[in-house]
Amino acid sequence: MRMNRETMVVMICMAVMGAIGVFMLICAVAGIDVYSLGLGAAAGFITGFAGMLFSVLLLSYYNGFRK
Repeated sequence: MRMNRETMVVMICMAVMGAIGVFMLICAVAGIDVYSLGLGAAAGFITGFAGMLFSVLLLSYYNGFRK
């Protein structure tokens, strides 16, 4: 079963936007200043969250949770 390129791009965009939202939410709840973390740490956290969300989206796609 092949995935369309458009579906893959949408899943990547959803994962990145969701990762930014999760990172900002965690920083807001914990009271962490994003500027004090630095660009490298913030980019690393966002990349990690995006990877986890993208893997969840891929697993759900290939396990039949699509319409």
